[in-house]
Amino acid sequence: MMKKHFSLSALLLATMLLLLSPASSFAAPNVSPTAVAPPFTGISIQGVASEGNGYVFNNAPLSGTKGAIAIRVDGTIRSGSLELLNQNGVVVATGQFAPPKYITDGSGTVVSTIYYRGFSLSSFKSGGIRVRAENYTTPYLSRSADTIITVIK
Repeated sequence: MMKKHFSLSALLLATMLLLLSPASSFAAPNVSPTAVAPPFTGISIQGVASEGNGYVFNNAPLSGTKGAIAIRVDGTIRSGSLELLNQNGVVVATGQFAPPKYITDGSGTVVSTIYYRGFSLSSFKSGGIRVRAENYTTPYLSRSADTIITVIK
């Protein structure tokens, strides 16, 4: 009887300690349940590539039928707002070319992401192209970046 009473008391004490402990003491390292996503502060084109140049991300002339672009986004963007526009300002269909690369600060918080998007070169000619995205919260402020490409057909 004494062993059962001791076991029940120990279980009750452990449960009370668990319930009264701050939740943050059980969180994974570098994870804050109340962390706010960093605001969208910038966008830049890191490089373009095509099947004709072996998908080397630089700004060499693009050739072949498929291309890819590496886009760095600083902060958090609204889902579905990342767009690639051709020389006529028309939004071009893209798909994931490679998994995104996440850039973190010293505390492990993601502050930037490099997105790799694939596209058809038939939508482009030589000249300027633009990438654009919107902030993740209202107002949905838009930012964009431009580069010049050469397409060899």
